[in-house]
Amino acid sequence: MDLEELRNNQNAQLVLSDVSSGLTILAENVIGAVQEGTINPLDAEAFATFLGKMSDKIRENIKTQVLAEASKYSNREFVYQGITFVKGSKTTYKFSDVKLENLKKSVQAREKFLKSLTEPVADPETGELIEVPIKSVTDYVYIKHNTD
Repeated sequence: MDLEELRNNQNAQLVLSDVSSGLTILAENVIGAVQEGTINPLDAEAFATFLGKMSDKIRENIKTQVLAEASKYSNREFVYQGITFVKGSKTTYKFSDVKLENLKKSVQAREKFLKSLTEPVADPETGELIEVPIKSVTDYVYIKHNTD
């Protein structure tokens, strides 16, 4: 690494450190303002959603460069500027199997039947007692973005 690269690396480290500590302070200020009632919680939620979308957009558009840079490190897990990065891979499969699709439909039909139960019933074929599923509800709010 030559002197110019070292200088740029140190500058980047300072900038990222400042940004990181600034974001921590910003988060604490927003949380405090909501708790004190000086900021509407919906405004804070909208702001947090915006920051999340910005973060997603950055990651989405630099993924190739991040993978290329990480490939320069031989270990699966490495530390760069105080941040631990872990390299990994994910395997996905796309199935075109009729039997699997039929099984999924069968499971969906069974789930629909179980959800319809309001009290335990006996299975007519086996006599086994079929219990009502345990239901839980989680309240949440999300932001629907206008397409105007």
